[in-house]
Amino acid sequence: MKKTQKKSVLGILILTFLLLSPSSSESRIKFELKFFGGGNILQAGDLNSGIRGLVDNWHDDPEVTITGGRFRPIEYGFEYGAEFIVNFIPQIGIGIGACYLQAYRSSRLESTWFDGESYIDTFKPKIRAVPVSCSLHFRLPVASFLSVTATAGASYYYGTVNWNLHWELTNGQGSYDESWKSKSETIGYHGGLGFEFHLGHGISLVIEGLERFATLKDLKGDLNRIWKSPGLEQSNPIKNATFWYTEYKSLATDKVFPLVVIDSEMPSDLSYSSVRKGKVDLSGIALRTGFEIKF
Repeated sequence: MKKTQKKSVLGILILTFLLLSPSSSESRIKFELKFFGGGNILQAGDLNSGIRGLVDNWHDDPEVTITGGRFRPIEYGFEYGAEFIVNFIPQIGIGIGACYLQAYRSSRLESTWFDGESYIDTFKPKIRAVPVSCSLHFRLPVASFLSVTATAGASYYYGTVNWNLHWELTNGQGSYDESWKSKSETIGYHGGLGFEFHLGHGISLVIEGLERFATLKDLKGDLNRIWKSPGLEQSNPIKNATFWYTEYKSLATDKVFPLVVIDSEMPSDLSYSSVRKGKVDLSGIALRTGFEIKF
């Protein structure tokens, strides 16, 4: 699958270079360099669903009392990047670009269990990606100082997903840490609309909204687990652990909750159903602003 995706991106790049080759209309070709940055909203997919399901299960469990904190899903992030654009005519151009995007959220939950023990749980998932894009740009001048723009294209995403879970007893008698990192690649698509404000001397202020569609799949990485108690520390690393999505049936309430499990083997407990490999959704929207230099 990854080889097919790489061939597709290579085909797009070859086509672009062919289009950029000198021709009889070379004198009409203009170049632009765009720098941008802004905020984004990502869906995150199974990563959010799994943590939310775990917290909801605890809220419904009669043997667990939530005393503080709340689940905060990954939603908002930031991105920045640059793009080189070749305009064959003033209204149409092709751009090659790259950007870095990241979304991160920390959740803290305090609880007391049936045995009287009190815990503090902390979840710190993080999503990062570097999309390398090939885009078709359209520009419609509406005034001497303003143009409306539209963009559509495809990107090859180099993505990284981090999972970090920590819990500790409030009496200081024990703690547990779980960390996992996975890298994945995928092809995605994007489109957007924007405005160019011409400031003069070949410089424009750009404001644009972009919607992207991309999903990271087949997520695997090394899982590190460490248990600590006074005078004792144990670790249980797992090589090439897979990110699984499942639906968990609570033994206390018989309700079903989404859950994520990171392990080398597919979850097989009778409490689990609808088990599949998990996905992290990069789809969402971004609002970006920056400067464009024409030369």
